[in-house]
Amino acid sequence: MTKCFTAIAALALAGYLAAQAPPPMPKLLSSEELARQPQTTGATGDQERHYYFAEASKEMPYRLYVPLKWNRQTKLPMIVALHGAFSTHDTLFAAAQGIVKTLAEEHGYIVVSPLGYAPLGGYGQHYDIGMRPPVEGATAEEQERASRLSEEDVMKVVARVTSEYGVDQSRIYLMGHSMGGLGVWYLGEKYRDKWAGLAPIAGGFENTDYPWERLRGMPVLVGNGSADTVAIPSRARRQVAAMEKAGLRPVYLEVPGATHGSILDTVFPKIFEFFDQNKRQ
Repeated sequence: MTKCFTAIAALALAGYLAAQAPPPMPKLLSSEELARQPQTTGATGDQERHYYFAEASKEMPYRLYVPLKWNRQTKLPMIVALHGAFSTHDTLFAAAQGIVKTLAEEHGYIVVSPLGYAPLGGYGQHYDIGMRPPVEGATAEEQERASRLSEEDVMKVVARVTSEYGVDQSRIYLMGHSMGGLGVWYLGEKYRDKWAGLAPIAGGFENTDYPWERLRGMPVLVGNGSADTVAIPSRARRQVAAMEKAGLRPVYLEVPGATHGSILDTVFPKIFEFFDQNKRQ
């Protein structure tokens, strides 16, 4: 599972990796172990879920929170949350003292976090963040396959949860942190008609050929910490300026003193409020 790293996914923490050894790869249950884990269709609350991902020939996990008020007659909005590099589908649920679950219940959102095939899957994105460190242990073919499967996993999970819970398809939002923020930019544009709003966090890149016009009319909140040394704030500022030049109206939230990780404490509540205020007509 950990061999098929993508060169692109590794870029999400390039600054971090340049300064010190990478963190340990998270341990995940094997496909066989996952298949034995019980799960209940249509359940509410915090859930560890899984499905058989035929293209990858294995069970794939995802994390899901469904507000307790949900019933089969209720169409709730949904937030898809993409984790960062060296993280898993559980990471954003645990971040900031588990506030995502509290906010989901308070605001009435289903929240789902796919694994994206692997901790370094990358979600198919390919952006330049200023460094391109070598990636060891994977061939170009393996890297391409992992990237493709990462993207497919996200979209399959979105489709599964949408169908199972009768999600309000006019209000499906996409947010992500670090590598997940880069994934938001990529999947947000590629599947533009799927989303009612985007919130990339600490996911700035250098690319000048991004098709900003594809996001015209899309509510976008860009978050970055002023003290982030991995996703440096100048990249986020340039992105916002490029969007404004293209006729978009993004909201930029730069959190004073926030680092690559600590920004989540502040930005999560702001994202839920932002999505509340931006409902597709």
